Amino acid sequence: MNVISSWRWLGPAALAIGILICVGCSGTDDTASATAVPSSRVEAVATQKPNVAPTSAPSLCVKAADAAVSVGKRVTVCGAVSGATYQPRTKGQPTFINFDKPFPNHTFVAVVWSEDRSKFSPSPEQQFSTGKNVCVTGSVEMYQGKPEIVVRTTDQIRVC
Repeated sequence: MNVISSWRWLGPAALAIGILICVGCSGTDDTASATAVPSSRVEAVATQKPNVAPTSAPSLCVKAADAAVSVGKRVTVCGAVSGATYQPRTKGQPTFINFDKPFPNHTFVAVVWSEDRSKFSPSPEQQFSTGKNVCVTGSVEMYQGKPEIVVRTTDQIRVC
């Protein structure tokens, strides 16, 4: 029995909730989406000691335009890239990945500092270029009136 048919008896509202749970954040966030788990994995999880904590808690998913309400929280922000630029002449040599609208009207920005650029191949501005849907996970902070997440590792950011 598939997920849709198993929700049918609960009605349209429950079906919609079930679909949202299965899709997760932009359909690709492994920490927020429901996926089929091999029975061997289920057995391994079931036999774990109860005092073993997961290495990181799943993060809440928010749209880039709504990131400002999540300041100080660990979330996954998803949206369309409106521009990605490397600034080699700026202090710290940042790469800015702007969302929704071009700078200076962007709704959210992911920042990769020079010391972390070498972790990306190809470069962040090439991987996360204009028009791509991207998800960024981390703690949201405000900088000059705009919400941002500093990306320190490659597992914090991905194309959706």
